[in-house]
Amino acid sequence: MENLKERQKAVITKAETDASIWHNIVHGDNTTTVATENGAVPTVSKQLKDVREAITGGVLDVVAKAEAARDETLAIKNDTN
Repeated sequence: MENLKERQKAVITKAETDASIWHNIVHGDNTTTVATENGAVPTVSKQLKDVREAITGGVLDVVAKAEAARDETLAIKNDTN
């Protein structure tokens, strides 16, 4: 069995590695994913960008459909007149 110093060294090494990974997740740019033991994790900045794009994309879709409905309604109105 490992002695106490070896165990302490292993724990410190793991903590330093984990701290570095966490630092990259928190401070990485909006295009980065960070490799972890359980797979890639997007940085906080990337997560926020992705959510913003998803919301904006959804809103743009709704606006486009509303504009198409408006245009169709106006065309029908003009045809009727």
